[in-house]
Amino acid sequence: MQATTFWRAWPRSYQRLFYVSLFIFIAALLGWAFFAFQGVDSVIHWDVLSELGEMPFVFDQFQAGGSSFQIPATAYALTEQFVASPMSVFHPVNDWICLGLALLGCVLALAASTALPRLWYFGATTVLIILLSTLQLDAVWGRTDRLVTILVVAPLVGLSFYFQAFRTYASLTVRVVAFAVLVALILTLFCTVGKATPADLLAFSYPAGMVLVVAFSFWISFEIMIGLVWLATSQSGRNSLPNFAFLCLFYLGNLVLTQLHNTKMIDWNLLYVSPFVVFGISAILGIWGQKKRDDQEAASWPYAPQGSLLYLGLAAVSFSVLAYVNSTANDPAIEAWRMRSAIRT
Repeated sequence: MQATTFWRAWPRSYQRLFYVSLFIFIAALLGWAFFAFQGVDSVIHWDVLSELGEMPFVFDQFQAGGSSFQIPATAYALTEQFVASPMSVFHPVNDWICLGLALLGCVLALAASTALPRLWYFGATTVLIILLSTLQLDAVWGRTDRLVTILVVAPLVGLSFYFQAFRTYASLTVRVVAFAVLVALILTLFCTVGKATPADLLAFSYPAGMVLVVAFSFWISFEIMIGLVWLATSQSGRNSLPNFAFLCLFYLGNLVLTQLHNTKMIDWNLLYVSPFVVFGISAILGIWGQKKRDDQEAASWPYAPQGSLLYLGLAAVSFSVLAYVNSTANDPAIEAWRMRSAIRT
């Protein structure tokens, strides 16, 4: 039980940060699950098409003076049918949810990166600069130069380096609050002065977000296998090799069948494991897997608390991006991710 709720052994300040990070991660995970379950209902709804048609008929007929006369009349029939509405991806509430969760995850990851060892910090900062330079933020303001990108990168990198090099004794809570205020200020300027909408920001940041999703998926790709090792060896006094072999064959066999089914090589009536479910389970197991590596001194940085914030922050960003992809019914991106995720696992 102690190993399951390992964060209870941390100092109180660390626990609060972990709970906040865990809440953001769960919110992003549930948001993705909700939009994935909705499917195309997020962008298409059913309308009722009513049509009024005329049906002429003879109301009555009679004979007079050797001639036959008819009284014509018209009946009206009302028919209704369901038709799909035009696809609409403009949903401000959904966009704000996805954007807000993604930015909160970025705040956690940025704050945690300032507490990493120097070499890892420079690597994370380099990745940050490259990703921000691909967002095309200048286009949001209607500019063709790189001035807006520079004005966004400079304060973020400057604040990050300030905590890494000069204010190393600052707590992670202070760093999270500082980055949250800075990101909120930048977002306010974009939405007020730049007249940007959440849909604009999500559309421009979508490529960089998918890069983070792919990178995060490689980070957690072995978490289920580690979980199977723990499950097979959890009962002492028994030979765990047969159990582990059976679980691995079952898991890997399902992945192979899923990949063959997704590539249309087989069309068997089986219950396949969705790569998205595998991704979600891997992300959840990674919370404990990262802690295990820290206990075994195999991690590159301490898990408490910067490692947990970095992991949960990147996980929140990843699931927020996937939630946005599903909320807009981006079928090409969903299908490409399903194929790539199956190959990765």
